[in-house]
Amino acid sequence: MDSFFSGDVPNRFSLFSASHITMIILYLIMIVTLVISYRKLAANQTLTNFLRWLFAGILFISVSSYHMWMASNDTWLLGHSLPLHITSLSGFLAIYALISFNKRLIRVTFFIGFLSTGLAVMTPDLAYDFPHYRYWQFFLHHMIVSVSSLYLVLVTDIQITLKHLFTIFGGLLVYAFIIGVFVNPTLDANYLFLSRPPVNETIINYLGSGPIYIVSLVFIGFFAFLLSFGFYQFVKGFKQK
Repeated sequence: MDSFFSGDVPNRFSLFSASHITMIILYLIMIVTLVISYRKLAANQTLTNFLRWLFAGILFISVSSYHMWMASNDTWLLGHSLPLHITSLSGFLAIYALISFNKRLIRVTFFIGFLSTGLAVMTPDLAYDFPHYRYWQFFLHHMIVSVSSLYLVLVTDIQITLKHLFTIFGGLLVYAFIIGVFVNPTLDANYLFLSRPPVNETIINYLGSGPIYIVSLVFIGFFAFLLSFGFYQFVKGFKQK
């Protein structure tokens, strides 16, 4: 049990290893299952509310246990432990959106959380491999955030337009500016990976350096928003069939 929660890295995570592929398959199964079974969810208020609180509960436990784990291993630092990364921020947004069912918050959660956490499942910034606590917490957290973001779109009558896309992306750029210009230099941090790529290998590590790196991050972010909107349009059409 001590090794399960240890701060040491007994087995280093490898991209597209068996333990990684397993989680990718599980994530895709969850997404497909949700898309094809949304009618039963939307028609059954009891089941809808059960999943709503289940997802919120899992995310709350995930977030709180992660911070307790970092504190117990003396790795909680202002420079990397605040929930300022997109995937960390989207976890809190998902919890609030699941509890409130606020349509404005659902839109933000969908654009911020759906694809960003899905991509994190595909190319995780992770050092710990199976069966370590951090391995389970990382994948469970990111999968539930992504699935919850889609779930909120499927079981509500929400409408998302290109205006929402540009408005939310504009807000994200303002947020990134504040993090990059004020927060990261002050805390010697790398929130949003604006200062440098992550230590562990991800798709971000191949974006170059200097201004090209920042421009590439913005481009990928906007492209992710467009893909999310396109997927929403697909889901909307699927729902109407």
